[in-house]
Amino acid sequence: MHGRPSRLNKDLVWPGIMQVGASAPLVEETWTVVITNITEDAESFSYEVFGSITGYDGAGSSDQDFTSSSQRVVLRAQDWMLAEARKAFDMSFSAPLEIFWRARYLCDDTVEVASAHGTKYIRTLATGLGAGPHFIRLTMGADNLAAIDYFLITRSRAF
Repeated sequence: MHGRPSRLNKDLVWPGIMQVGASAPLVEETWTVVITNITEDAESFSYEVFGSITGYDGAGSSDQDFTSSSQRVVLRAQDWMLAEARKAFDMSFSAPLEIFWRARYLCDDTVEVASAHGTKYIRTLATGLGAGPHFIRLTMGADNLAAIDYFLITRSRAF
């Protein structure tokens, strides 16, 4: 999943964009949006998107939804927060302005089954697998297997 984008400045907990989506499976990497041109009121700007692994992944403008070439980054025009920050905090912006975030997995290659005093643990075993059949092999002792109440399998909400 994409993490929260960086603050607009060090003193204000205000992201440059509310959320980042994806329409293709992600790889773990750091993303950067570079604002290349911005109006004084911050209502209109253009930008380029770069991934630490993907590289240059396309360019867009604040007035249109954007899907990167790899489809790993989807930015909706309504989610940009620059104009709101300008109005609310009298902030000014100039190009180039960089906004960062990380894409990371929220799953484990190794799962430890433990239950202390009735505590239940939920672990994500796999994510972003795409269409088709998939198999998970769990190798564990009978004691640990007996401690598992159930498995929950859900459809991906991201793709």
